[in-house]
Order: sequence, then C-alpha cells, then structure tokens
Amino acid sequence: VASLTKLMTALIIIESPLEMNDSITVTVADVTGAGRSRVRAGNRVSIGDLFHCSMISSDNAATRTLARATGLSSTAFVARMNQRATELGMERTHYAETTGLDAGNVSTARDQARLLDAAYSDPMIGSLLRTESHSFRCGKRTETLNNTNRLLRSRTDVVGGKTGFTRPAGYCLATHSGDAANPSLTTVVLGAPSNSSRFSESAKLIDWAKKGLGPVAGETASSHRR
Repeated sequence: VASLTKLMTALIIIESPLEMNDSITVTVADVTGAGRSRVRAGNRVSIGDLFHCSMISSDNAATRTLARATGLSSTAFVARMNQRATELGMERTHYAETTGLDAGNVSTARDQARLLDAAYSDPMIGSLLRTESHSFRCGKRTETLNNTNRLLRSRTDVVGGKTGFTRPAGYCLATHSGDAANPSLTTVVLGAPSNSSRFSESAKLIDWAKKGLGPVAGETASSHRR
C-alpha cells in the first residue's frame, strides 16, 4: 500500500502528547534511504511542518522523524500500528514500518477505506488531507509543498485523500468526496499502472457512484488491480 501507510502512522502520532509547535532535529538515520525530502539531517523542524510534509508531499524522512519524536521505539510504534488496524477492523492489513517503503506493508482497498475514514475524522489529519499547499522555513530555505493528490485541484467534489507509490505497490490513491465536513464517498485505487491512471480511475469510481450505479452514499467504492 506504499505511502497510504502514512495514514496509520499519522493516527498513532496524533495520539502522542506532541504539540504542533514543538520542534525536533532531523537525523542522518531519518533521511538515509528516504528518497527525495524537503528536510535534511541537522534541520530543526516543527512537528506541525513535519506533519504537513508527511501528509501533503508524502515525505519519508519527515515521517520517520515524527515517529521518532513520539519516543516509541520502531518496534513499539509498528506494534501500535498493527494494534490500531485490528481495532479498526482492518482484518487483512499488516504493517512492517512507518513510511510505506517496505513491501511488508500490505492491505486491501476496503481496509484502506476504513483507515482513510478514521484518519479524516481526526480534525488535524483531516485538515492536512484537504490542504493543497503549505510553505515553511527549514534552515535557511523556504520550502513549499504541493499536495500530491491532483484531484484536490481538478475536482471540486474531492475534499481529501492520500497518494502512495512504490514499484511493488504500483500507484495508489485513497480519496474522500462530497462535503468537507461530511464526506459521503470513499474511494480507493491500489496497484494502478501509472500516476495518471490512479487519478482517472478514482474519478471514474466517483462519477459511477454519484450516478447511483455504484454504492449508496456513505459506502465505499474500491478498485484493486492486483
């Protein structure tokens, strides 16, 4: 499920006593193997800005830093992720780490829909999932994040969501559509063959459901190619 994993990571982080104005220094371990990132080792970054990086631009280094800021060990954090998945009724989900880089993070479209519903219902996470852009100071630089969910900019009925991609997972997208305060439809596409196809398939699912040919309002439409 690639970076859809970060939705569960965010739920665990939000349960910690961290304050959004608190800050933490990014370490070499946080950035090693994390891919492209807006934060660098040695940067001191606020929890709030790290949260924006994780949810808006799917930043792996920022996500690792956030998880470390909770004070939980990697093992304890992942154990809590799996426990929360069980609590949410995500019966076919297992997590191996916090970012989605590990192919051991596995799930189903239906389970990911449950996760998006839970994450979006949190005021902080929900706000981030519908934020189109965010700028912040990082060291001597000003960084601007643009949401990787392009449906937020192209469709007025899409009010939030999360993207994900790794080669084993393919291109993934979970979205909410309807009204920002009470989204009526959740769609999940896993394993799409290209970046553009995850958005086009999600749009087709949304339109299909809205025409009354798919699930009724409040239910879930899903697509899983693999």
